[in-house]
Amino acid sequence: MPMRMEVSQNSYPDGQIPLRERCFTPMAWRGFALFLLGAVAIGVAAYLFTLLEHLSGRYLTWANETSWAIPFFGAPLGLMAIIYLRNRFFHGTQGTGIPQTIAALKMPYGKDRHILLSLRIAIGKFLLTAMGLFCGASIGREGPTVQIGASILHTISLYVKYPRHLLERGLILGGGGAGIAASFNAPVAGIVFAFEEIGRSFEKHNATTIVLTVAIACQVVLLCLGEFYLFYGVVNVELVSVRGWVALLIIAVVLGLLGGAFSRILLKMVDVTVKLWQTHPYRMAGGIGLVLGLIGLASSGLSYGSGFLHAKQILIEGETLPWYYPFARMLATFATLVSGIPGGLFDPTLSAGAGFGQLFSELFPSVPAQAVILLAMVAFFSGVVQSPITSAVILVEMTSAYQMILPLLICAIIAYEFSHMVCRNSLYEEISETFLRVFRERRGKEQAS
Repeated sequence: MPMRMEVSQNSYPDGQIPLRERCFTPMAWRGFALFLLGAVAIGVAAYLFTLLEHLSGRYLTWANETSWAIPFFGAPLGLMAIIYLRNRFFHGTQGTGIPQTIAALKMPYGKDRHILLSLRIAIGKFLLTAMGLFCGASIGREGPTVQIGASILHTISLYVKYPRHLLERGLILGGGGAGIAASFNAPVAGIVFAFEEIGRSFEKHNATTIVLTVAIACQVVLLCLGEFYLFYGVVNVELVSVRGWVALLIIAVVLGLLGGAFSRILLKMVDVTVKLWQTHPYRMAGGIGLVLGLIGLASSGLSYGSGFLHAKQILIEGETLPWYYPFARMLATFATLVSGIPGGLFDPTLSAGAGFGQLFSELFPSVPAQAVILLAMVAFFSGVVQSPITSAVILVEMTSAYQMILPLLICAIIAYEFSHMVCRNSLYEEISETFLRVFRERRGKEQAS
């Protein structure tokens, strides 16, 4: 591992590094160049994930229409292959990637962070997530992009002089925020998520780095695509009637509670099955793959993949999916998360929320359907991840529904409060503590020996 080269602030009476040393030396220019290269690499990774998600969606549609057996048997075989590669070559890539990034921030700055953030992990996260998308798992790409982004910027910190606040937190926060932003072309949401969920505090001294990384990564995606785009599409709707606000309250309470229950049961299931994963990893992977295949078979293939296309069909195109779609999506996402394969949570959760919104729109026919669907998406998403501000901001950026910003914020906060009653700890925070606990136990054994 290369030696870290840090700027010593103790050399200056006021603790401030002179502008000349920060900006006009060969080492400074090297730092700027590598930082720019890292931010560009995050954007490229997000762009490639965008292409892979679209390609995997087309493949799964073709496979399901050609023969039910292709995706049905592809799921268990794919999951077993992913678990084998993960355990053999890419340990540390399991799960969404966001808890690992949070856990890395809680570790003291030093070589131990490479357990969760490294180029090896970034490469493995990309390859295994791509496999998961094509085998029909219910996963998104934002979580993996967060860990990839944090890994890239953490790695360059090993080669260049940076201020200590960047080495300890700033680069990881910037890489993680850029992963969210570039995945959905939602720069503000990426910045908010870096503070709200990854860092869990506002850090003014790291804000510049976070904003620059997010801006560069998003611009790279737009340049690769050749145009500006909204993740879902334009939604021009508003919520002004009393019935609309009544619907908001009911949706926020019901889906907030449901999202909290989803997270709490998931955390308990992960704890219950941890020993089985250690002793019988391939049987567990094959069994969960068969569960995914059965859910896909029962839902006529609607549960396969990230759910992005289905959410877009409901929200933008106005199509009506079967009533059971959100439940099938929830079950598939639950099984996928229990499997521990690399993959994100945002896409499937938002898609399930869109399905619930379709059901609620039938209960409130006088309220614009798109408004009800947006409220359901933000409520369920906020209930699961317990990041209310990010939930509202990201949906506005995905749809340009600026007239809905206040209702979405209120809905997200109410859903969060009711979710918190059911699941006291955030899903990402709880899983990150698991990573830290394993790390401390390993470190304790090493010191004892």
